[in-house]
Amino acid sequence: MKCTLNINLAGIAFVIDNDAYNFLKLYLENVEKCIGDISDKKEILLDIESRLAEIFISQGADKVRVVAIDNVKKAIEVVGEPEVFGNGSTSYYKSKSEVYSRRLMRDTKDCVISGVCSGVALYSGVNTSLIRAFVIFFAIFGGTSIPLYIIGWIFIPKARTISEMSLMDKMRDAR
Repeated sequence: MKCTLNINLAGIAFVIDNDAYNFLKLYLENVEKCIGDISDKKEILLDIESRLAEIFISQGADKVRVVAIDNVKKAIEVVGEPEVFGNGSTSYYKSKSEVYSRRLMRDTKDCVISGVCSGVALYSGVNTSLIRAFVIFFAIFGGTSIPLYIIGWIFIPKARTISEMSLMDKMRDAR
């Protein structure tokens, strides 16, 4: 048996289990720390709470269903990790973002076919045009790049979540 709480998230009442409440509370505190001291802090936090409330409602939490920790984790995956909201002056999640900043993903923002070349370029820190030129050169003169490209298309995951896309943008800006 689990304890449940009644909470108010962006003006909407929810019933939430104790574990989910603690996880959500920690998440919102971390977001607040990552935002730092800016003038629009309250408005940003209210927007984030509103988005979380929308996600909980879409998951059916408004129909006397208890918000569980899985619901909170899925909502956070959609909204993004706290470092997404950072202004660059905080290092609260610096170690976590450094671990993931070298993750190989397909970049769909700067793609021609599927984002494999762009993702490899961001991962390696090389210009995207140079990687594409190598792929075309080896496709014409060696024929090996086409099967490698297809394998990359299949096995390299696409950047899908907001936090993954944000990390791709950070890697792009770091070049």
